[in-house]
Amino acid sequence: MVVCLLLGSKYPKVYPWMSGEKRGHKIPKGESKNFGERYIPCDDLIVVAQYQDEELWETVQCFYEFIAMDKQAPWYENVRFKLIAPEELPDISSFKRTGQSTLIVFDDLASEPLATQLKIVPFFRSGRHEGISSIYIAQRFYEIHQNIHENFTYISLHRGCGTLDSIKRILKNMYDDYEPLAKKVYDVIKKYFVVIDIRRPSDDPLSIRFRWDKPLKDWQNV
Repeated sequence: MVVCLLLGSKYPKVYPWMSGEKRGHKIPKGESKNFGERYIPCDDLIVVAQYQDEELWETVQCFYEFIAMDKQAPWYENVRFKLIAPEELPDISSFKRTGQSTLIVFDDLASEPLATQLKIVPFFRSGRHEGISSIYIAQRFYEIHQNIHENFTYISLHRGCGTLDSIKRILKNMYDDYEPLAKKVYDVIKKYFVVIDIRRPSDDPLSIRFRWDKPLKDWQNV
C-alpha cells in the first residue's frame, strides 16, 4: 500500500512517457494537476531496506527520477530518491532543517539488530522537528521495537497482519470496547486496510476507519 501512496494517481498518467510507449509524441501542455498527484508528497524520499533488488522500489525509483528529469515537462517535480541499506542510515543529527520535506520508509527491518532499531527511534520521536516523516513497514506490529511503535501517529493494518488476538492486543490500550472492535477489524482487513489514527480521541468515529476515510462503524452498511 505504501508504494501505491508514493506513486499516487500520477504514475499511471506519466507511465506512457516514462516507459517509452509515447516516445516521440508531443508532450501535452497544461497544468501539472492534469498529471495526477503523489498521495504522500515529499521532496526527498529515502528507503531503508535490507533487500534492495525488490521490483517495487525499482519502480518507485524510476518514477521519481523520471518526474525530476525535465523541468519543462508538465509533470515535473523537484524530488530525490535514495535507497540505502540499514547500516548506511545516517544519524538524525545529520539532517538539517532546510524547508524541504523528507520521507523515510523503513522496510521490513524488525529483525535487524537492536543497534539499528535504536538508531531508528529518533526519527519517530523527534523527526517531525527536522521536517522528517517516517513510515515503518513490518509483518507483525509487535515485532517493532517498543520505542518506535509508541511514537506512531497512525497504524495501518492489512490482510495477514496477525491473528485476532494480536489485533486485540493492539487495540486494548486505546479502546474500552476493544474486543468487538478487534473482531470487526479482523473481518474488514480481509477486504480492505484499516487505519488507526492515534491523534484522535477514541470516541471519534474517524479514530479507526477503513479505506482512509470510512468510519469502521459504517462497515456493516458497505
